[in-house]
Amino acid sequence: MRHSFDPEAQRLCDARLSEITPAIRHALVGYSKKRLLSMRLPPDAGEDVVQKVFESLALGRRRPTREEAANLNSFIKFLLSAVKSTTNAFVRTNPWHARLEDHEQTLSIPDATPDEKAAVLDLKDELFTRLKRRARPHLQPTIDSWERVCLHTDRIPAVNGNRKHAWEVRRLARTIMRELNGKN
Repeated sequence: MRHSFDPEAQRLCDARLSEITPAIRHALVGYSKKRLLSMRLPPDAGEDVVQKVFESLALGRRRPTREEAANLNSFIKFLLSAVKSTTNAFVRTNPWHARLEDHEQTLSIPDATPDEKAAVLDLKDELFTRLKRRARPHLQPTIDSWERVCLHTDRIPAVNGNRKHAWEVRRLARTIMRELNGKN
């Protein structure tokens, strides 16, 4: 809900912003990273989300009420709420924006042995090799995006919002996985 401009609320907001310490900012980034991880996405975008919150405050796109800016504790609650909604919006609008190349070869399989992790990476390589070979050209961007994130999420990214391409890639991947399972 957008509040009309309240000069007193703005003054209080400016005062509360000056009270934000690096420790508070670090806690906000940590909260954002946890939210991203809960969505099964790499946490790298946590800093970006918090920066976007502060940017929207500075530009007046997000405004606390007088009550929300009355003291530091209520302002922190306001910021946590803003981080939560911004994280959700960030995931909806830019789900693969995070620098996933930093995580490409990291597997988050608890209790997996090195051999099991190597087997998963080999399967990934074989799957994407076959996908790229068989897929029609318009599906290649979706396959490339999925390859970068497949170890971190069970979702296939919709490149440019095109869910139909993600669906086509998923269908082709199922066919290839059936073939691979039939070989073993």
